[in-house]
Amino acid sequence: MAEREEPKVPAGQEQVTKIGTGARRIRARYTCSPGYKPVSDCFCVRFSPDDQYLAASFANGAINIYNAESGKQEFVLNNVEGKDGLNMPLPTTQLRWRPHTAQSKTKSVLISVNAEFDGQILHWHIKSGKCLHTITEKGNQLFCLDYFADGSQFATAGRDRLGRVYDEG
Repeated sequence: MAEREEPKVPAGQEQVTKIGTGARRIRARYTCSPGYKPVSDCFCVRFSPDDQYLAASFANGAINIYNAESGKQEFVLNNVEGKDGLNMPLPTTQLRWRPHTAQSKTKSVLISVNAEFDGQILHWHIKSGKCLHTITEKGNQLFCLDYFADGSQFATAGRDRLGRVYDEG
């Protein structure tokens, strides 16, 4: 399989692109590139509730956390080479930040799901890089998730076409 090349945009050379029919112009502020070889597709990006971080999930299973102001990579989560005889982990398909509420004692928690054969829901503390909790949905590859606004519940869905709601408490 041929390796794809990443587009190179020199700093300060981003193009201004007119989008839609309005007068508003949108331009690229910065580009975040983990530099994976071979190139690994990005499945999801999410800003943290405090707008301090941007999380990105990739086809190689990795989750990169960038400084939202500068675009500088700050943390890498789940960057393991090969699991259970696979050449590389299956994609981390979706990310959500746990909402900051009075109930949540731990801040900077990111939840991810993946397309492993037994899909996993992983709660990450990004600053320590530790996985706080793992839930496995046997026989189900997971593709999406979302949090209830107050962080008390989250939902997942995947290949089995069932939506599941979990209590965070």
